[in-house]
Amino acid sequence: MNSIYNWIEKYKPIVVSVILIILFYSALEKFNGDIWHWVDASITIATVFGVWYNYIQNQRKLDKINMILNYHGEEIPIKSYMIRSNFSRAEIKGILAGLCQEKTYKIEYTDSEQSTFLEDVYKIQTGTERNFIIKIKPSDIFTYNHEIY
Repeated sequence: MNSIYNWIEKYKPIVVSVILIILFYSALEKFNGDIWHWVDASITIATVFGVWYNYIQNQRKLDKINMILNYHGEEIPIKSYMIRSNFSRAEIKGILAGLCQEKTYKIEYTDSEQSTFLEDVYKIQTGTERNFIIKIKPSDIFTYNHEIY
């Protein structure tokens, strides 16, 4: 039952588009130049484009975001991941808390007002970036727990 549901969810835009194209074709077949036929055809075409646009946007929300820890110049890929729709400041800080050996940490990149941290999060959320690099300087209070990964 679950596989049928997954198939329907995966191919829903195609099925809806085929149904709309059939309706469009049937409207053209009986077309007599009436204004309502033009309205019907226009709405059908707009709906097909809307279905596909919505499908593409929903798929973009499910993109996996690669997170990389730039720890004193060494780039360490973080093996856990987040999908784009869940990517937020709080989630990143939670992952950093799990990667740190101590209970508290202070990273200039995430806590400074002059940092590009929030702009970088926004770029991920809007889909302009797919990789998120967390920059940790030697002056930051953060001890990476190598045993986690």
